[in-house]
Parts: sequence; structure tokens; C-alpha cells
Amino acid sequence: MTEHIDLDEDEDWVAALMSDGWSGMGHAPHNWEVDAHIRCCFGQADAVLHERLSKFVQLDVHVIRPTAGRDFTTYVTSGMSDLAMNVPDSFADWRRAELVIALPGSPETHFDQAGRRHYLIDHLRNYARRPHALGSCFILGDTIGPFEGEETIGPDTRLSAYILARPVVTPIVEPMDAFRASLSTGESVNFFALEPIYADELDLKLNQGSDVLIARLEAANAFELYDPDRPSVATQKARGFSLKRLLGGQVKF
Repeated sequence: MTEHIDLDEDEDWVAALMSDGWSGMGHAPHNWEVDAHIRCCFGQADAVLHERLSKFVQLDVHVIRPTAGRDFTTYVTSGMSDLAMNVPDSFADWRRAELVIALPGSPETHFDQAGRRHYLIDHLRNYARRPHALGSCFILGDTIGPFEGEETIGPDTRLSAYILARPVVTPIVEPMDAFRASLSTGESVNFFALEPIYADELDLKLNQGSDVLIARLEAANAFELYDPDRPSVATQKARGFSLKRLLGGQVKF
């Protein structure tokens, strides 16, 4: 049985939120096909975090607990894809998206005694609303942040921004099958991993492109499972041409 948990906002802020355009949304918050894709490709949620007040879209977060061989909790948004993002006509397959993160341990370790959530959970919710607020879009390899006055994404890390990549660790099926959900309308919903990166990794992406950075992250097994102290891959040497990688031999040039 999935537990549905309301995300209580501080009562002192309710009036301010409502004056800023937040409201209680009474309609069904997401497409049932998106929920089905989450269950099939990421696992059955033990809890769903609901918003009491919403802006642009009603954003839920599916909480998928650790299982045997998977010592992390997966968090997947649902509702971001209710609205299409503003993309060029040639990028029609990128109009709808959801976001995914993973945190080590069980969900109980991601909330403190005062009920405050781990900052990555709040970032997940905030950034899922971002393209709708700005009239923009998310494409594979896009980066988010850093923002003015924020040197890092959290108090316990030097990671300072995010890149949108394909989920690799969190799916319970082949990652490519989890990445894109096909809807009965003929549209697609892309599930982006919100992967934290360092400032020098962001520089690498800006100078050499997202494919270079993502390839280095994958080579270092740096995926969407959050590791606040992982080494940077920015100074990693590019691998030379390898017949071993190409043909399975032992000769390397």
C-alpha cells in the first residue's frame, strides 16, 4: 500500500505563497501513464509526497525505498510533465519531462527531527517547476546552476551545479527503457537524472560539450546516486584509442 504524505508548508508562509500564485489544486495531479512507467521502471513507491499548495503544476514525489542490492532511496517527480515545456518544433520529443535523484540509505535518514527534508529533495521539486516558470525547457546534457550567491548545492559538499543525464543506477529495467515513456497520445515523457557536478566539471562541459563530461562521469561510475565527496572527473585524462575496447584485444596505442 502506497502511503500518501502531504508536504506541510510553514503555516506562516501560506498566505505569502498564495499571494505569489500558489494554490490548492483539486484535479488529478498527473497522468496515470507516468505513474505506471515509474512503477514499471523505477519500482513501487512506498510513499508519495504531495504538495498542499502548487504553482504551475501539482508536483508529487514518488519515494521508492531500498531493496536487496539497492541501498539507496529513489525519488521521482510526477506532475512536471502535465505541462509541455517550451521547445523548438524540431525537439517535440523533449516537450515533457520528469526528474530523478537517489540518496544513500532509507527515506527516514533524509528527514531531520524537525521534519526538514534533505536539500536534494527540495531541489528536485524546485527544478521540476523551473522550465514552466521561465518558459524554457530541459534537454539531455543541460546544466542547472550555480546561482548567484550559492557556491555549492548544499552545506556538506563542494558540488555546485547539476547536469541532466539518463538515469543509470535507479532503474530496475534497462536504463534506456526507463529514460523515455511513450504515452497513448503519441507524446513522450523523458526522465532526467539530476546529477550534481563540480565547478570545474561545469567548465569542462561549457568548453568541450556535455557529451565529454557525461562520458567521463560514466567512466568514473558517477551517476545519479548522490555522493557529496566524490572526486572530480574534470582533470581525468582522456583515454587514447584502444583496440582492446574496440576488438577485445590487448594492444593499446
